[in-house]
Amino acid sequence: MKYENNKVSDIKIAYIGGGSRGWAWTFMTDLSMDDSMSGTIRLYDIDPAASKQ
Repeated sequence: MKYENNKVSDIKIAYIGGGSRGWAWTFMTDLSMDDSMSGTIRLYDIDPAASKQ
């Protein structure tokens, strides 16, 4: 993660599990609307079928 000029870049977030799918959508939407942050979100779920929903 890098912080410069009141912005964060190269942030890495891992979201593990699908137990809160509704919360995850809100979380990712909020992150995408913030122009002071940029980076990568990686999703992982041990249940392959659930991860594709």
